[in-house]
This record gives sequence, structure tokens and C-alpha cells, in this order.
Amino acid sequence: MRQISTTYVASSSSGHTEEHTEFGQQNKTVNRIDDLVHDLRQPLSVIESIAYYLEMMSSDAIITSHLQHIQKMIGETHRILEQASAPQAH
Repeated sequence: MRQISTTYVASSSSGHTEEHTEFGQQNKTVNRIDDLVHDLRQPLSVIESIAYYLEMMSSDAIITSHLQHIQKMIGETHRILEQASAPQAH
């Protein structure tokens, strides 16, 4: 009887440790994603600003069209980054 009790406690402790390990890994992953999102936002904002400025300065319709496309893609990238950094439901 004592051996069963000991096995149960060990099994319970092991499961508890695994839960903490899994939570720790998820937390590390979330932190890495947040760091990546943060690191990507600044250069994207610079590109977006330059594209906007060049669009305002350009009189060429083709160049303006390409710059607007760049701005659109950056907007989409911002939305993707927002979704990636949003808290996930567990």
C-alpha cells in the first residue's frame, strides 16, 4: 500500500513539473514572438514613412503605384504582427 502511495505522489509531482515546464516553454515562445514583433515594427515604420514621402514627391504614375503597393503591403504586415503579438487564448 505504501508503494502505491509513493508511486502516486511521484507521478503527481512529475505531472506538475511537466505542466510548469510546458508553461515556461510557452512563455519563452511568447516572449520571443513579442521581441521579434518589436524588432520588425521600427524598420517597417521607416520604410512606410519613406514610401509615403517618395509618393508625395513623385510625379511618375508607375512609381506612385509601386509606392502605394509597398504601403499596402506594410499595412498588411502590421496587421499580421498585431495578430502574432495578441494574447492567445489557451
